[in-house]
Amino acid sequence: MRRVALTAVLLSGALFASHASAAPTPQVTDPKGDYPVAGADIVSLTLSTVKKKTLVIALELAGPASPATPIPYAYQINFMAGSCDWRVNYFGANDEVSGGCRGDNSSAPSGVKINGNTLTFSVPTKGAFKLGTKITAFAIYSAPGGVLSGSGPGAAGDTATGDATYVVK
Repeated sequence: MRRVALTAVLLSGALFASHASAAPTPQVTDPKGDYPVAGADIVSLTLSTVKKKTLVIALELAGPASPATPIPYAYQINFMAGSCDWRVNYFGANDEVSGGCRGDNSSAPSGVKINGNTLTFSVPTKGAFKLGTKITAFAIYSAPGGVLSGSGPGAAGDTATGDATYVVK
């Protein structure tokens, strides 16, 4: 009887531990503090799928994000979704979101939600993000001044890259 009770306790603990660790794993991580403006210092990027209908893209920063932190910043998230070169842009100066598959904005982000240190973008999976689509080759940029012209490696802002793969589910 004791062995059965101990086994039940161990199993329930294992189930709780596996359920508690179900949080999505970031596809990109970047050292906190490697850029002097916390609201533009990229910390991580995490993708998840909600109800097979929405791809959620969460960009975590070292400090609160705001259109004027302390000057307007712009953020760009690039990745490959299958054969599509995809981007998400957030222009803090005018609080504008754009993006999609380059040359086809049919699956553009529907907006941005700013919650403390996290910018969250929602994109319908219909179109470029069909179930099973592999997302790879992540590159993220922040740029002062609220515009992204000239963004990319060497831009005057924080950068982060990642080679993880996310599969839309």
